[in-house]
Amino acid sequence: MLRWTRHIPTSPLSSCALYSRRWAGHNKWSKIKRGKFAADQQRSVLFSKMSLRIISSIRQGGADPGVNPRYAAALAEATRMDFPKSSLETAIRKATNPESGQDSKDVVYEATGFKGIALVIEAVTDNPNRTIKAIRHALKEGDGVMASVGWMFERKGCIQFTSGSTGKDVESMMEAAIDLGAEDVDVVEDGDESSGPPIIEIQCPFQDMHPLALTLTKEGFEVCGMNGTYLPTSESPELTPEELERAETWIERLESLDDVVRIHSSLPS
Repeated sequence: MLRWTRHIPTSPLSSCALYSRRWAGHNKWSKIKRGKFAADQQRSVLFSKMSLRIISSIRQGGADPGVNPRYAAALAEATRMDFPKSSLETAIRKATNPESGQDSKDVVYEATGFKGIALVIEAVTDNPNRTIKAIRHALKEGDGVMASVGWMFERKGCIQFTSGSTGKDVESMMEAAIDLGAEDVDVVEDGDESSGPPIIEIQCPFQDMHPLALTLTKEGFEVCGMNGTYLPTSESPELTPEELERAETWIERLESLDDVVRIHSSLPS
């Protein structure tokens, strides 16, 4: 006759080991679930912000990417991040249909906070009262308040482009950018079989960003990124590693707000 027996640990050590292994597995699965939830949540936030950028770019320059490089750049970035086609269609419909019920607009807020860090906060919103309330609440976490700090930054245009149909190498792309009026040129991607074509990033006067992007497109290059940026003219006081970590966490909290598109700070890059 077969008999089933159960092993009962005879020492506290073996009992503890069984308990630890069992809960270690449970804890591992919990971490996996939390990690997946965090990744899904982050992806959802990125998609939401991309929708706002698409809507804003269309309302400023129209829904023809051939004459609206800002919209063309948003489309290129949306493609790289696997932005859902249904979400793209919804964003276009909201931007082009005056009866969509959403009158989104670009807004810029200025603030200062922890250790004198200056911030320029760009957002797209259909309800400025809701947006500013959320921003003020998040600012308080870093001892921040709304304040006029625009004088501490210089507005510039930032464009990223690839070789497109020109087939030019990195050096030729950089020379072309300088000839067209770029003030600063940097290589974002050298380009290879795994990462794709080379990507060049240029800075220019903000008022020249749109015409320069159009010229690059007409020359056969592909504009894959385009936005205005605020460069600090002076940096914040030097921070300890702990203070820097706290400041970055605070800024990330602000960036996670639904309506916030990007934040420029006086922190050293």
